[in-house]
Amino acid sequence: METRPDRNSWSRRSAYWTNTSSDEERELFSASTSSSSTLVLVAGFHPHHSALGIAWTVVTAAAMFTLAAGKSRTGAALDNPVLRTERRVTLVDGILATTVLLGLVLNAAAGWWWADPAAGYVLAYYGTREAWTALKS
Repeated sequence: METRPDRNSWSRRSAYWTNTSSDEERELFSASTSSSSTLVLVAGFHPHHSALGIAWTVVTAAAMFTLAAGKSRTGAALDNPVLRTERRVTLVDGILATTVLLGLVLNAAAGWWWADPAAGYVLAYYGTREAWTALKS
């Protein structure tokens, strides 16, 4: 079986997701991620696992959950609806990072090479759902 280089790791895509703000960019990101996941699964590419990539994703998830808690406390103290909404968005970013982490860990620990692209489908689904919701508003 062939292997896929780490440069296409879903942890890198998750980091991009966190910094993507426009609905059009999220739609493009979702389409790209779905296409990449499908290509990886159909071709049977086995991604390499990376301890550094896993560590980075752990730090990312922890940071997102910490930021969400801080935004929640600050938003409540200031009675600020923007910060309360930001808390939700940041919490979802943490959940998405955790999904990516699960795929990376399952690949590294159990050899489930398909878990990495499956995590990509979760990101693509959420991106599409968020973009459609925003476009309807």
